[in-house]
Amino acid sequence: MTRKLISNDKTLENIHARIDTFASTIKNQHSFNKMLESQLAQLAAAVPPLEKSKIPGQLEDLETANLVDIQNATQCYIELAAV
Repeated sequence: MTRKLISNDKTLENIHARIDTFASTIKNQHSFNKMLESQLAQLAAAVPPLEKSKIPGQLEDLETANLVDIQNATQCYIELAAV
């Protein structure tokens, strides 16, 4: 009977230690998530709002230029950014 109780005590101590480790891991993950949330909020605040009619990175003024393909002797059109 005493051996059984000692065995149970050791098992419970082992379970308790694992639960403590698990709780610590969860707290660390929660802190990390809070840090990421804070950084994302800072990034979102730093980025200016987009204009609905404009694609991000879209060039403002474009002009059309003619390109002649000498090899095929056909005329192609390309858009170039205004300098």
